[in-house]
Amino acid sequence: MIPRSGPNAGIAFRFANMPIEAEGTGPYFTPDEQTLFINVQHPGEVTATRTSAVFGDVQTYSSWWPDGDRTANFTPSTPIPATVAITRVRPPAPGSPSTPPPSQTIPAGIPATPGVPGSPTPADTSRPVLTRLALKKVSAAGFRRAGARVTFAVSEPATVRIRLLAKVGRRTLTVGSRTLKVSRVGSSTVTVRPSSTGKAVLRLRSRLNVTLEVRATDLAGNARTTKKSTRIG
Repeated sequence: MIPRSGPNAGIAFRFANMPIEAEGTGPYFTPDEQTLFINVQHPGEVTATRTSAVFGDVQTYSSWWPDGDRTANFTPSTPIPATVAITRVRPPAPGSPSTPPPSQTIPAGIPATPGVPGSPTPADTSRPVLTRLALKKVSAAGFRRAGARVTFAVSEPATVRIRLLAKVGRRTLTVGSRTLKVSRVGSSTVTVRPSSTGKAVLRLRSRLNVTLEVRATDLAGNARTTKKSTRIG
């Protein structure tokens, strides 16, 4: 993108990247030139030639796009091609009202057009993104006494439920849990206290393999759950 006026006129700016081992093809603008459609072809292309790749085992794939993030190590999934729409959103003009008068309101059912006053807001159907899941190393006694510190990052404000799950015999038990509302985007670190079940289990064990499960539900009700195997003790 190259601005044609202003202090940055003539300076090229990159506004889009392809996922790893993918090719961007078929760029096409809408008639008003405000939205660019581009196709993402063959993400993770070198998976087929990697000697360590195993068919059906997504952990060995070179890309998890678009449902997962191989670099951040969350939501392992099979890479698939897709079409992406990149839209330019114009800021409101200085002094313009934040809500258009009724005469400017576009009837429901007409697609939203960014930058057009009164255009209805499209429904939010995207799930929040969870990354940086980590359980700080803690002994069994330390967890029983003060809980464990859990770190995560969420891409938007959400209600976050954290559970520590342990398989004991044939049963999966919740040994610790916490639910909280996160209003800021980015990394958070919170303390998860042990449940009564967790205290009882850890009185008998000095080490316990657990699954750290984090579920984020955004304001529109879209949810994503991410899990990571870890250990207490």
